[in-house]
Amino acid sequence: MPSRFFDTSALVKYYVEEAGSAWVTRLITESGARNYIAYITGVEMTAALARRGLISSLRRFESDYANGFRRIALPESTVEKARSLSRQRRLRGYDAIQLASAQALADALSAQRIEFICADDELIRAAQALGLPVDNPHLHP
Repeated sequence: MPSRFFDTSALVKYYVEEAGSAWVTRLITESGARNYIAYITGVEMTAALARRGLISSLRRFESDYANGFRRIALPESTVEKARSLSRQRRLRGYDAIQLASAQALADALSAQRIEFICADDELIRAAQALGLPVDNPHLHP
């Protein structure tokens, strides 16, 4: 049973048709897959879809957010890890929180392999530096 953490840059492809959308859709809808997102992904996705005026996509995401995805909480330890990643890797704030959340999940589920799915090259490099297995929807047209 695959376990995947979706960064917002990859998850948006499930709701908006763009390069890599078909591949992301296959991953998310795969039978038995465990799909994780950071708690703050709710804010990022809502903003991205609302700004584009994609109301039906926003409704679909809100339903999935409530019922479909496993959300990773944002305890103080994850925020502190994100602060450290921001300094070390010079990441944007929410990117650092995404990566710290993925790392916290990988640590908590150490017996399972967690794949970090992301469409942001800078964030992918930072995840690789932490030893997380990564994949990029842009590599799967």
